[in-house]
Parts: sequence; C-alpha cells; structure tokens
Amino acid sequence: MSLIPSVYTVECVTKGHPDRVCDQIADRILKEITDLDPDAHVAVEVFGCKGILTIGGEVTTKVQVDYEFLAREVLDKVGYHDPIEVRVHLIAQSPEIHSAVDIGGAGDQGIMYGYATDETQTFMPLGGFVA
Repeated sequence: MSLIPSVYTVECVTKGHPDRVCDQIADRILKEITDLDPDAHVAVEVFGCKGILTIGGEVTTKVQVDYEFLAREVLDKVGYHDPIEVRVHLIAQSPEIHSAVDIGGAGDQGIMYGYATDETQTFMPLGGFVA
C-alpha cells in the first residue's frame, strides 16, 4: 500500500491581483443584495481574463440589482480603467439547493475559513504536509 501525503497549502495574493478583484466584486454583489433582501440566497462567482469579466451563479432574491454597474464600480475603485466586457450569467437558485440551505445553510460547498497568525511576516499560516 502506497501512502501519498495530503498537501496543505496557503495562498496570498497582492492588492490588485485578478482573483482578489473578482472576490471584491462578488462581495459587493452579495452585500448589495443582502442589504436590500436579507432573505436572499446568493451564490455568485466572478472570473476575469483578457478584457472579459464573467459574473455567474445562482441568485434568488426579491430585488433587482444592476450587476454590471456594481462590477464596474469596484473596478473603478481599484483603478482598473481599461475597456472590459461584462457578461452576466445568473439564474434562480435550484429548488434542490434552496431546500437544503433554507435555514442557516451554507450552500452546496464547504465552509471556508482562515486566520492571521504571527508564524510568518505576512501573517499567513505556514504551509506543510498533513499525513
């Protein structure tokens, strides 16, 4: 029997990194919707590459939101002024997922967490192997 160790890693991206900007856009969308509709169910992913920004996922809410406007608001705030095409592909949350997360659920994926530590100068936990 061969034992292959599981890999435990940590990641840190710098200010302005596309992943971080996309997360900021998703966070802005989530905040806008839940501020207006606390009962909304929001599962939004944002992906950007080579002049195209895609907003996709499942959203069930009673409010109308201008997703492109919110994305451009964040892009402007972080200093991104190049032309960009914004594509929005959102649908209502599926009934199966809705019923599974109706009361205090976390969606169809795991719950992610993180923390700051003084183990490193960047305050990120040390990565390593987990047996």
